[in-house]
Amino acid sequence: MAFVAGGSKDPRLRPQGKARQEGMNNPSNLKILGGSARGRKLDSPNVYLRPMMGKVREAVYSTLTSFGLYDYATTQHLDIFAGSGSVGLESLSRGASSCTFVDLARDCCNAVERNLALLEFTDRGKVVCGDALQVLREGVGDGSVFQIVTLCPPYEEVVYADLIDAVVNSPMVTEDTIVLMEYPVELGCLPHV
Repeated sequence: MAFVAGGSKDPRLRPQGKARQEGMNNPSNLKILGGSARGRKLDSPNVYLRPMMGKVREAVYSTLTSFGLYDYATTQHLDIFAGSGSVGLESLSRGASSCTFVDLARDCCNAVERNLALLEFTDRGKVVCGDALQVLREGVGDGSVFQIVTLCPPYEEVVYADLIDAVVNSPMVTEDTIVLMEYPVELGCLPHV
């Protein structure tokens, strides 16, 4: 009897932010899980994405809500490697005053803009199409400081030590900012800075 480790039957690396191959289904049927836009479906870009799993997103927002971050509608959220925008849009749905979405892929930025309009959050969202490390190091140009920063990078395409360094030294982050970074289990733990 043979045992096979878990995983997909087609484990090829797919470059995130790049167009999906013809005939490949869009794996994300994303929707907002809570708040004012609960249950609303999101548009996805036509690129490979690895969105934060719904059960993880629900646990994250339950925790952030328990911290009282959405009690006064003053929370500003920075969603780095935004993809479709599902993480930041969830925050807006739950009461964040604003969210700035950052992604390098134009298709992802366009999808976030469509989702902001679809959920009627255009007045509370800003989309920056640019390099994550550069935006973290230089800011978004308006002096914003964020209470929440989420980073869900394409696992194989970032150097985590550089990403962590950019976050901790960012002019947009204070000692009270909550930073949530998703990383692969194979990494074991995040590198020290």
